Order: sequence, then C-alpha cells, then structure tokens
Amino acid sequence: MDDFETAVLLALDPQSNAAMRSKAIEFTESVRLSPDGWRFCAAKINEPYRAEVVFWCLGVLVEWLLPGAARSVGASSTAAQPSAEGYASARYTRLTPEDRAAFRHQVSQCLVRMCAAQPHGAASASTSTGSERLSRPAPPAYVRNKLAQLVAFLIGSDFPHEWPSAFADVLQFLEYSFCEEELRVDMYFRIVRAVDDEITSIRAGHVDKQRSMRVKDTLRESNIAQVAASWAAFLSPDGFAGRAREQGGLKAAVYASWALDATKRFVEWVDVSLIVNDNFLHFIYAQLTDPTAQSYSVRASCAAAFAAIVAKRMDAQVKAALMVSLRVVDLLAAIPYNVLALDVSLWTEAELGLQSGAVEIAALVRCIALEALEVLKRVPGDARATDVVDAALPVAVRLLDIASDTAHELEAEGATAQALELVASYVAICKRSRGNQDNNKALESILQVVFEKARFPDSFDPAQADDGRDNEHFIAMRTVLLTIFRNTVIAAPNLAFAALRQLFLAFHAESKRKPSDIELQFSLVENTYEVLPEHRATVELVTVVMLNAPADLNLLVRDARSEKTQGHQLVSASLMYFDLASRVH
Repeated sequence: MDDFETAVLLALDPQSNAAMRSKAIEFTESVRLSPDGWRFCAAKINEPYRAEVVFWCLGVLVEWLLPGAARSVGASSTAAQPSAEGYASARYTRLTPEDRAAFRHQVSQCLVRMCAAQPHGAASASTSTGSERLSRPAPPAYVRNKLAQLVAFLIGSDFPHEWPSAFADVLQFLEYSFCEEELRVDMYFRIVRAVDDEITSIRAGHVDKQRSMRVKDTLRESNIAQVAASWAAFLSPDGFAGRAREQGGLKAAVYASWALDATKRFVEWVDVSLIVNDNFLHFIYAQLTDPTAQSYSVRASCAAAFAAIVAKRMDAQVKAALMVSLRVVDLLAAIPYNVLALDVSLWTEAELGLQSGAVEIAALVRCIALEALEVLKRVPGDARATDVVDAALPVAVRLLDIASDTAHELEAEGATAQALELVASYVAICKRSRGNQDNNKALESILQVVFEKARFPDSFDPAQADDGRDNEHFIAMRTVLLTIFRNTVIAAPNLAFAALRQLFLAFHAESKRKPSDIELQFSLVENTYEVLPEHRATVELVTVVMLNAPADLNLLVRDARSEKTQGHQLVSASLMYFDLASRVH
C-alpha cells in the first residue's frame, strides 16, 4: 500500500484518526483540483489498488466531464446535473485533443483490465497463460457502475467528432476473448444503461437536449442496427445465449434480462423495425407463453420490453397497425396466467427495477389496453383497437381473481393494482361515453368481480382495518372497487340495477345470511343512492332493501359477540343500515 492509497482510504474513513484524516483530505483535494489531477488519476485507475481507491479516482475523472465547481467525489451525477449551457465549461473540454485522447486511452485500458479479472464464482485454478488474469478478483459493482458512467460521459462529450468509433469500440469489446465473458458482458450492458441514464433518456435530454440529440441522431445514422443486433444475440440460441445455455440456464437468463432491459430503454427513439422482428419477438413470445413454471424466469423482462414497444409514441393509425403486427390479441390469450406465481424470478430483474413476472405481465395487459383505448379516442370505432380492448379486459378481470389467490402477498398487491387501474380506466371511459352501455358484456363481468372482491373476507375485522398489511391492502382495493361500481352505475344504470337485483335475490335465498353479505348489500345500495338518488330504480331498490333488512339485526350482533370478527362485521353492517336510513328519510 503506497502513500496515495493510504491517503484516499484515510480520507474516506470517518472513523480514522482526525488529525491524520485532515491531512489526507487536504492531500486528496489537492490532487482532485490540480490542473493535472486527471492525468494522475487516469494512471492510478490502472494500478492494482483497492476498490475504494479506484472508485475515488474514477469519480475525479467523472468530475472532469461535468461543469461548475468541484463536487464531492462519489456523489450521484444526478444530484447536481448541469444546464445545457454548462457543458461548455466542463474542464475536460479545455484539454488539448492529445490529452483527451490520452484520457480516453487510459479509461479503455481500465475497462479491459477490469474485465481480465476473475468473475465472482469462477474457478480459482489458473493456466500458464492466464494465471495473472485469474488471480485478480472482479471489481465490485459500484466500481463497475462508476466506470460505465465515465465511459458514457466520454461518449456524450466526444461522439462523433473526436471519437467516431465509440459504439463500434464498445461492440468490439464484447468479442475480446482474452477478457472473461461474464465480466465483459456485464460491463457492456452497464455501459449501455449508463448511456441511457446520462445521455439518451428523456430525463437526460432535459438536462442537455443538444448533446442527447447529437448522440442519438449520429447513432441512428451509424451503428444502431449493430447495437440492436448485439442485444438480439443474447436472445438467440446461435449467439451468446446459446453458449451461455451450454454453461447453465441461469447465465443465459441473466444475459437475456440485460438485453431486454436495453431494448426497453432504447425502443422509444430507435427505428421500431430494429426491434419488431423475429430476432426479438420470437424469444419474447416463447417466454411469455411458456405453460410451465420457470426456474430462471425472464417473463418480467419480456413483459416490460414488450410494453415499451407497445407504448412507443406514434400516430394512432400506425399504433393500431403495430398492435396487429405484434399479434397482441393472440398473445393475451396465450399467456399462462395461472402459473405465473410459481416462477422463480431472477435477482437481476429486481436490480433493474422490475417486479415479479405476474406484476409485470399485469402491467403489460394494462399498457396494451390503455394504448388501444387511446387509439379509440383519436380514431373512434377503430376495429383493430376495439379487438385489443375486448381481449385485454377479460384478462384484467381474470388477473384480479388470480392475484387474490396467490400466496405471494406483494405480487398479489402489484398485479391487483395494475388490473384495477385498467378496469377503472375502461369504466371511466364508458362513463364519459354518450352511447348506451346497458348491453356492455365487459361491464357486466366487471360488476361480478366488484361484488366478489368488495365483500369482506371472513378474516377481515372492520374494527382493526388499519392493523396489518392484508387489511390495508383490502381497504385500498375496496375503495377502488366501489369507485368502479359507482361509475358503472352511471354508465349503465339498467345493467347495474339488474345485476344488483340478481345479487340480492341470491343473498335472500340463503338460509343463514353471512355478515359480509349483509354489509355488502347496504354498501352497494348506499353507493347507488349517492350517484343516482332520483332514479326510479334506485328508489325501488332502497325501499326493498330497507323493508327486507334482517329484522333481528341487533340480535345477530349480540349472538355474534363470541366470534369477534363476525360480530364486528355485523356492527359495521348495522352502522351502514342506519346511515342509509338517515340519508333516504
């Protein structure tokens, strides 16, 4: 350990000796702010220092590509993003072309050196030609992320005028056989994600629109087809994916999740034909429709990528044609919704911000339907969009049933939320429509789901509604369901009244009425009264319910005291009854 490494470690350690740390900070700050600080740190990133020291040096180099006053090394680049005008004042731009070339060279050397290390979990045995390579451990993820961010900022600064081969060089890096495959694939996709985060994403475009458009426009005209093809290679049995499968399904699944994430990020601004082809869609369809539970599931990644394709901004007529070419109606029918909860999701998908396959597929169904509904707003009566909505709504209703039965609580909540949002959006559109919705079969199915899911579960105690995640989830879901019910009553009153009469007849036919049924009946009538108080059918419904309320309601409450949960449900029903009575009299 040399003096520089010692100084950086002391400066980063708040528990170290105060006097020594003060001197260390003074020294490291002098390096950081020196006109030649970049040269010093660029050399040090290729030395065998500890990860914390390499990270510190990379952070200094990142600062050279950012404008304004010096910031704390290691701080997130998004914490102090510059204005579009600010990029002109970055210290890196004031270096000579020769120095900038030297800067890039050192970073490239660091990239190769890191990927010549031993990946986590690799065999420790060495060979006569690679003992030095295999003896070094792979750098931790935070160091690789910082290096990827640095490469992305260099691309943003120098592509294409000083570094026209930037993307070709990054693609060539994938083929370096002297680097460990796992590490070079890992670093490649970290760079792709960093380019999106820092340069080409919508958020990055708001920071520096000119830089973002320059990189995207040049990439469209040069290497984007090759970049997209590189992602497809991780989905093809003839490319990286095939070689990875020979070494184990987990590696192939991890590679696929990274490739699909890249697809999701870039599809918004690349030519859609680069993605909407068999190289991508064959894999996505196969994974989403696999009828068996998957040990290394990438369904979440497939669903998120497909949703990004569907959500790509375009003219309504073009969007309708895209949905036909994507065969979304067939896809919705083929997804095996019942087995989704049995999949084993990848850790990489969680790192990429995805939820389980069940939740992401619910989000996909919602996305498909909402995009189709948006088409119908602009092109009323479009048969293609209508077919998509008609296919998606029953799936959303089905997902509500499946989510309620799953053993995975968080998955159930996420899938339910996505399905409910779709159903609520559809009913709200029906409500705003001037057409007669009384023959709408989708609304009829939605009412049946509302009646089933808004009923108190047997284990639900209204007196402890805020106690526990399950109760909170049910209350939140019931609130949305009752809003959906109210909007359905407005959109299709005759359909709603017919469904209510049928439900109440079923309740009264039971020999012993359950407290949850009694409460639901009063709650539905009260919500109906609130939205259509003057409607003749409402008046009849209220009269029938009030006159046929359990005559021994108070007795039922008293008898149920031995069963606390049931007793509290009856108390809630009694309160609902008296509240309704006070409103209508």
